[in-house]
Amino acid sequence: MVFANEIPKIKVVNEILVKDDVAIVPWLIGNEWKKIQKIKAKYMFGHFELPNFKMNAMVEMPDHGGITAQHLSNPEYVFSGHFHKRQYKGNIHYI
Repeated sequence: MVFANEIPKIKVVNEILVKDDVAIVPWLIGNEWKKIQKIKAKYMFGHFELPNFKMNAMVEMPDHGGITAQHLSNPEYVFSGHFHKRQYKGNIHYI
């Protein structure tokens, strides 16, 4: 992603960024997911791999004991990529 640093008005987010009512959460590694349930923001954008949401093949992501939808209960809206099926449950929207 180094090349993106050369593009004007583009900011590469490598660490959790909270500004005003918006949280941007980059790809989470290891136990980094434990930090997000403390974030207070109205909107959260990330690339989450949440159990009980459907993956590309209409198969639900199993729960492996990591991040869950309950960890994302503080924001009013959570927008995520990762799974290739538009869906939502509660405050979480896969786009």
